Amino acid sequence: MRAELIALAALLAAGNAQAREAYGVQDLSPTDGFELIYATAINNKGAAAGYTDPTGILKYQSWTPVLFQGGTAVLQNILPGTFNGAITAINNDGLAVGWSSNDAGPMPGVTRATLFYRNYTVDLGALPGSQDSEALAINQRGVAVGYSDDAGTTSGPVTEPVMFANGIVTRLGVLPDTVFGVATAINDLNQAVGYSVSFYDGTQALLFANGTVTPLGQLPGGGYSVATGINNEGQIVGTAQLPNGDMRAVMFENGVAVSLGTLPGGSNSAASGINNFGQVVGNSDGQAALFQNGTVEALPNLPGLAADDEPVLFSGASAINDRGQIVGFDSFSPQGGLIHPVMWTLAAQFVPPPPGHP
Repeated sequence: MRAELIALAALLAAGNAQAREAYGVQDLSPTDGFELIYATAINNKGAAAGYTDPTGILKYQSWTPVLFQGGTAVLQNILPGTFNGAITAINNDGLAVGWSSNDAGPMPGVTRATLFYRNYTVDLGALPGSQDSEALAINQRGVAVGYSDDAGTTSGPVTEPVMFANGIVTRLGVLPDTVFGVATAINDLNQAVGYSVSFYDGTQALLFANGTVTPLGQLPGGGYSVATGINNEGQIVGTAQLPNGDMRAVMFENGVAVSLGTLPGGSNSAASGINNFGQVVGNSDGQAALFQNGTVEALPNLPGLAADDEPVLFSGASAINDRGQIVGFDSFSPQGGLIHPVMWTLAAQFVPPPPGHP
């Protein structure tokens, strides 16, 4: 599940469109020396979070949650008895969610949805009789969503979309014949979105609201769609497939997926988040992108990240707040490593880092 989401965020890393100068870009962790750091979340106060592999060896059991403060990635505690984790979302009160795990890759372990706050951690639980869960989003009410495995049934889905609230884990519901499902985002009205996978209907984007599960639609002729963001206006974004197999960032409207387009000359795009003003972020052909007002804008890469005659391998925008601040990652390496956490800020608001800081 986690691998599928990460693969979607870094969709087909190829090409590098020319960025407009509407945004400034800044490395969130220029002096730490960590080679692999992702920025996944930002709240309306500008607090950003994510995860890193401090060892630089890209092993799953090495992931560590971080908050970005003062130009450095501050490592956060994880649940006792676990040794890796990540932050996936943070609200305006600084409550962050994600997961902690003692899964060692080839050795089975337990992964638990986790609340992070001021270096304290809380196990958010799982469905009765189940052990694995992850939290992927949290709203301003402190309500989180994600998924839990479902050990309580023998014929139901492997994982179910769930809500974590007041110490209780609640099923959000699934479509018939679902193999697995997940909730990826939630707004302050407790409307959640995500997707489910079935043998018969493929992968479908879903809305979970008022106890009802509603398919959000697909692009004409496509057989795949996922929802990854919803704002307080009820606008929903995600990614859907065209008949030729290409992917498009989409907005779901009235049961139909509407393409948000690609960068000029591009063939693929994906949406990862939306703010309350309808600005959408994601990537297009491996380049971090902003989708707004019917246009697709490439977000600039970190200066000096690659030589002038060598392209940045890939970049992606993960989240955008209501101030227009965007976080994500930028990468260059022949081996695909050296992943930098970045923040893009409107040029009118951008404050360049002090001398000596990239």
